[in-house]
Parts: sequence; structure tokens; C-alpha cells
Amino acid sequence: VPLVRSFSLLFLRSVTALRLLFLISAALHVGEAIYAWNLAKKVDPANSKGWFWQTFALGFFSLRFLLKRAKRLR
Repeated sequence: VPLVRSFSLLFLRSVTALRLLFLISAALHVGEAIYAWNLAKKVDPANSKGWFWQTFALGFFSLRFLLKRAKRLR
């Protein structure tokens, strides 16, 4: 999308930096999702796949709810 690209280049100054930022953020989302899946297998085994996909899509905002739930059950 040209508008998003132009806005991103305003801050990052290069397409390479934009691609690197995307790769880092994608890797972090996958890492958070794997962590949520492992934690959910202990806290809420019936919905562990759901926690994985929700955290993969939303990131830390979803993981906060799972962490609160795990803290409450301990």
C-alpha cells in the first residue's frame, strides 16, 4: 500500500529497515504465540490452540490475559 509505505519510510528512512522491522515483529509474534501455547497447555489445556492463534494475531495484549489467568490459578 503506497500510503503506508510512504508513512513508514518517513520514520525508518529505508525499505531495508522496514523489512527488518517486519521480520523482527513477526518473529516476536511467533515466539509469544509458542510461549502462550505452552503456558495454556498447563493452565487451560482445552483451549491451548485458541490461545496460540489469538496471541499470534494480537501479541502481548492477548498474552496479558493468559498470564493473569495463570497467576490466579497458582
